[in-house]
Amino acid sequence: VDGTGLAGIFLGRYADLFDDDEVEELAELQVRNYLDYGVMEKIGLVAHGYNGTGVQQGEIGWGRGTGWFMLAAGSVMRYCGDDGLSERCDALIEKTVKKALPDGMFAWTLSPGASDAPADTSATGMIMWGILKAKEKGLAGSVTDEQIGKTAAACLGFIEDGRVYGASGASGGWYYYSDNYNENNALGQGSVLAFLSLYLDMLESGKKTVGRARDRSRACPFMVENISKILLTFVRRCATICPVTKTLTKTAHDRSRHKRVRGGGKRTARRCVAITSESGTERRSVCPAQ
Repeated sequence: VDGTGLAGIFLGRYADLFDDDEVEELAELQVRNYLDYGVMEKIGLVAHGYNGTGVQQGEIGWGRGTGWFMLAAGSVMRYCGDDGLSERCDALIEKTVKKALPDGMFAWTLSPGASDAPADTSATGMIMWGILKAKEKGLAGSVTDEQIGKTAAACLGFIEDGRVYGASGASGGWYYYSDNYNENNALGQGSVLAFLSLYLDMLESGKKTVGRARDRSRACPFMVENISKILLTFVRRCATICPVTKTLTKTAHDRSRHKRVRGGGKRTARRCVAITSESGTERRSVCPAQ
């Protein structure tokens, strides 16, 4: 799903900028294939991946995996032709937002077997970016202004001096997920920056889909300050760490006030639970051991 997200977000925008029909078809193919093989559309869960025979693999409902898919879906919904995909993606968005936590954040897994899973800023930022791109096209009508504002406010609560905390650690592949749920890493930093920047742009443009004028006037200065800090902190850290940038995603900061760090950021296999797909066959998913 990571590949689908990264390819889809780029190809969709490229097709729009250069009016390239071939690239547009390729962008749509990324989303269509994943909807066909990597998503349980009836219950709104995105798998980590699927193998060569189309069997879903890894965490069914992985939060960040849902985010990766939403990057591609949002780009295709915004920049490409309809071709039936927008309706399917819109239905998935409607099911996904119902799985949000009470404060508007999304957990590291959206699986129904892990209702106590902690929030994940990396998953939240990606999911919300995709939703806002869909809204630019007049889609994602199931997501209200209040929901978007609530999620943005919750994300701001994870920012300290420009660092975005609350991201789950890097995955080690199918069935291997980090025990650290409160990292400051590139995945959380970048996705929250993307979401808040797009949200701020919509606030400042005065679009009706993102709240009343009074709310916008209150939110904009605070958001500008935090977005600037996020970007500056990210650039400074990259400049310091490059060219070994992958160490950035492994840097964990234990912030006891969030109380979301478990273990030492290890990647461990989780206890498997069965989720029945639409076809009636079982797919294996994982959730934190009880």
